[in-house]
Amino acid sequence: MGVAAGAPAWSGLAVRVLALAALWAVMGGGSLGSWVVGAPAIALALYLSRRRFSGGVCWRALPGFAGFMLREMVLGGAQAALIALGPRRLLRPGLVRFDLRLRGERARVLMIDCTSLTPGTLSADLEGDVLWVHALDLGRPVSAGCRRMERRIATLFPEEAKA
Repeated sequence: MGVAAGAPAWSGLAVRVLALAALWAVMGGGSLGSWVVGAPAIALALYLSRRRFSGGVCWRALPGFAGFMLREMVLGGAQAALIALGPRRLLRPGLVRFDLRLRGERARVLMIDCTSLTPGTLSADLEGDVLWVHALDLGRPVSAGCRRMERRIATLFPEEAKA
């Protein structure tokens, strides 16, 4: 999970600070001015993560997850742009049933949010263990993309993933 046994307590904090700072640097595009907002946002995130979300989060998996999400958003955005700007083609929008394997609330909320952040998909409803996803085009492998995302989220919350 977090930091190795016997490591100083500050090392876990250092990992979180570095992970959040790296994420902010990517999101801010390297702009120094963005740190006016970024530094307080990181401090608030650290405070909230200690109080509300401590335990069970594998912070070392955060950089890989952030890279995965960035890649998914860029590729999804490019695909949506090609659809919008390309020659007319028939889209088949509709709902896709996705059976969740994540059991924890934090992991499920992140799954719902990340699905909606990815261009071409939108979380529509959660009924028990079923996430209904609205897809721009049912011809795309929506379920496979959701499963890839779910596996990545499970690395952040290993205790909240079903066996």
